[in-house]
Amino acid sequence: MGVSLRIVSWNIEFGLRPDEAARDLTEHDDLVGADLVLLQEMDRQGSESIAHALGFEHAYGAAAVFPGTGRELGNAILSRYAISS
Repeated sequence: MGVSLRIVSWNIEFGLRPDEAARDLTEHDDLVGADLVLLQEMDRQGSESIAHALGFEHAYGAAAVFPGTGRELGNAILSRYAISS
């Protein structure tokens, strides 16, 4: 039997409503059980919040400062498995 890896990629749209995203990742049938969650347009705090709700390791990288708001947005990798670097 082969090994499988379930990956979810999600643009959270300006990092808004991370609590709703965390809830969906723990309750929605198509999202539950992900091994890796790749998030776009996130801020550091939202990324950490979702990772904590899932019990996942996480890494975040800022990509840009959003015009008008000054919010730093970027990409996050959330992993069921340890992230070493």
